Amino acid sequence: MVRECVAGEFAGGQEDWRGAALLAATCPGFSFDVEEELVADDARSCYNCRYRRWTRLSFTCMQAGRPMPGSCHDNLAMERS
Repeated sequence: MVRECVAGEFAGGQEDWRGAALLAATCPGFSFDVEEELVADDARSCYNCRYRRWTRLSFTCMQAGRPMPGSCHDNLAMERS
């Protein structure tokens, strides 16, 4: 299994454009951020999601404050089980 997150953060950092788009493509909680916050060329990308919160090195998914299927939080929980 490809690790998509480390300690709740997206493992691709802030410039894994393809990885963020692939993860968002299967995320049922994806929702576009406001236009001035969109940063990725691929419209559907975790980098363009309203629930993305930037960290120093990457971002975390904060969709409704709970894990979402396909999100970093969900993948991290599966790794621990």
